[in-house]
Amino acid sequence: MIAHVKEFSMKIIILAGGSGTRLWPLSRGDFPKQFIKLPGMKMSVFQLTMERCLRLSSLEDIHIVTNARYRSVIAGQIAEMGYPVYDDNILAEPMAKSTLPAVYYGIKRIQKDGEAVVGVFPSDQLVSDAGSFVRRIREAEPLADQYLITFGVTPDRPDTGHGYIKPGRSIGLAYEAAAFKEKPDRDAAERYVRDGYYWNTGAFLFRTDLFAEEVTKTCPDVYRAFHNEDVAQCFKQSPSLSIDSGVMEKSGRVAMVPLDAACNDFGSFAALCEEYAPQRDDRGNILFGAPILIECADNLIYTDQNKAVAVIGAQDLVVVDQADALLICRRDLTQRVRQTVDQLRQRGTSAPTVTGPNTSPGERSRSLRKTCTARSAV
Repeated sequence: MIAHVKEFSMKIIILAGGSGTRLWPLSRGDFPKQFIKLPGMKMSVFQLTMERCLRLSSLEDIHIVTNARYRSVIAGQIAEMGYPVYDDNILAEPMAKSTLPAVYYGIKRIQKDGEAVVGVFPSDQLVSDAGSFVRRIREAEPLADQYLITFGVTPDRPDTGHGYIKPGRSIGLAYEAAAFKEKPDRDAAERYVRDGYYWNTGAFLFRTDLFAEEVTKTCPDVYRAFHNEDVAQCFKQSPSLSIDSGVMEKSGRVAMVPLDAACNDFGSFAALCEEYAPQRDDRGNILFGAPILIECADNLIYTDQNKAVAVIGAQDLVVVDQADALLICRRDLTQRVRQTVDQLRQRGTSAPTVTGPNTSPGERSRSLRKTCTARSAV
C-alpha cells in the first residue's frame, strides 16, 4: 500500500463518469469500462489511476467526479485496494454535462479549502510507465503558476480515435499549445502525424484560481452556473461542454507538456487491440478465453462463458460473446459500436446480469454484493 502523507501539496480530480459505450458489451451502463478487469489485470483501470494519483497526492486530497450510480462501485473498488473511503470526496454529478462542468464542480469543491495546484486525470487510461508519468507531472508543476497545462504523447500511427494538439513556441520542457483538433478523419490524422502534432491525453494541471479566471473569459455561462450552492441547479444551468472546447481551445494561456510514457485511452476495441498486441498468436489473433479457431487471422475474440465457441475463416473481426449479449464487428468499424448502444436504449432493451470480464459465477456474486450494483444489456 502506498502511504498517504500530508506533505503533498497537489490536489487531484479523477473523472470517472464515462459510460464507455464504444466498449459494449464488456462495458455496461451500470458497470462501465473504467471498473472492469480484463485478463492479466490485477486492478481495474480506475484502480490503476488511483495508484498513480497516490504518488502525486494524499488520499484525502483526491476528488472523484462521477455519475451518481457509480458511487458504490467506486467505494467498493477503493476499499478493495485497502484504503479508507472518503465519501465527501466522491462528487456525484446530478446529470451528465461533459467534462468542463465535471472539472469545474471539482474545482469549486477544492477552492472551499483555498487555492491549489490541481491535476485532472481520466479514469479510463492505461499508462505504460507510471514512474515516468508521475515524474513528468511533478516536473510540470512550476509551470502551473502561469499556464493551464495539458499533456501530449507522440503518436506512433494515425488514429481517428484521438484528439490532437499542435505544438507552438518552446517554453522549457513544454510548448505553447497552438491548436487543438478533435478526433479527425483518416486523412487529417495522417497529416497531423506528419506535421508533428501530439495526441491529446485528456490530462491537465493548473492552479484553481487561474483556471477559474480563464473560465470567466472563455465560458462565462459555466462560471455563472456554478455560483449556486445547489449542485443540481449548477448542472441544470450549465451548458454541456468539454474542457477542451470550452476552455483549452480558447485560452491564450495553455501549454502542452510531452509525456514519455505511452497513454492508451481504454475506450474502444481498437485501443484494446493496441494494448494487447504483444499477446497476438502467430496469425495475429488476440484471444480472451479458449475459442477454437480454424483459418482465422487478425481477430480479437473474447468469451468468458462456459460454452464452446468456434470461429472459422474469419479475418479482421471483433467478436465478444457474453451470457446476454453478442457483438460481431469488423475491426475497422469498432468506433460505431456506440450506435448499437443507442439502438438498444431506443428499444428499451434490458437484460439484468452481473456477469463481468473473466469472472467466475462465485466472483460475480461477490462482486455484486461488494458494489451493490447490477449490469444491464446497455
